Amino acid sequence: MVKINTLLGRENELEEIEQYFKAGASLVIVAPPNSGKMEILQNCKQLALDSNSFHLIFEDTTFALAIKTLFRQYHEKYGECLFLPEDLYTKQAMHERKTKGTVSWDKLKYKLFSLGIAQSVKTLIFSFDWREKRLIEKGQKGNKPIIFVDNLRKVTDGNTAIFLKLMKHCQVIAVLNSSHLNVKHLDLILSNFSYKIKLDSLALHVCRQIVKKGLERKNITFENSRIRRMFINQVSKNSEGLPGLIDKSLINASLIGHIDRENICSLVDNINVKYFSMFPILQIVLAFGAAFKMIGLALGDITLRIEGVVFGVLLFLTFLFKSKLEKEI
Repeated sequence: MVKINTLLGRENELEEIEQYFKAGASLVIVAPPNSGKMEILQNCKQLALDSNSFHLIFEDTTFALAIKTLFRQYHEKYGECLFLPEDLYTKQAMHERKTKGTVSWDKLKYKLFSLGIAQSVKTLIFSFDWREKRLIEKGQKGNKPIIFVDNLRKVTDGNTAIFLKLMKHCQVIAVLNSSHLNVKHLDLILSNFSYKIKLDSLALHVCRQIVKKGLERKNITFENSRIRRMFINQVSKNSEGLPGLIDKSLINASLIGHIDRENICSLVDNINVKYFSMFPILQIVLAFGAAFKMIGLALGDITLRIEGVVFGVLLFLTFLFKSKLEKEI
């Protein structure tokens, strides 16, 4: 499924983040849900790929699993540089290391996973330092490893000290839901970031641009231009400046495909102002015309005059109740 451009309107924040990122600074992006935090984090990951920087992704559901994932990612990318004290190797792993110069992940992971989290972090940091020394010996620049954290809240109170050790040896790019700012143990972690980037709600005209660009990328048709305009305006208002909510509305609309005056109410909230379509209004005008004509023909005859009035009123009421009320923003 094609994603819309949720980075539209975030140009200033992206430029600022890219500047800090290239400077090697740790930063945290703080914003409510649906603000585009993960898209910006993905943009930072792309920067790391483009620069061929050594980076790891801290993205598992628990802290312990995330640490194990860091080990696996490190080994898959730099298996020959992974340093571990000899007492952590099994006999098979030690033999493979001596004969092949590296150890396969299958033989290594069981021993690594038996370590406690604190010991795992200590070992991983030691591997970072050892790799940097190797690079320096080869005359290469030893940059800090980059760790991307997709949800800073997963770092629990008991793991705060361990995570801070990682921060001392790595450049950390993290994302945090603004509703978690009051979590007590996160204050200490946040104070160790060099920069904190807050994402504000987008302006209404920017939201409209996002909706229009999203419609261009999806095969969504409308009954007429008026319905399309209704959809763009109200989806933009309902989003409250959060691009993720716009994305959800467009995804729902793409499932229907064709938007008309009947199904637009199920897609967009707050569409409740009613109006007469032009065709029923024309019918009413014709009814009045017929009534006045008959009244004119009945001049001088009270019976015909009354019949003309009654006919006109009945014709008017018939077309009035037959006409359907349509809904508009």
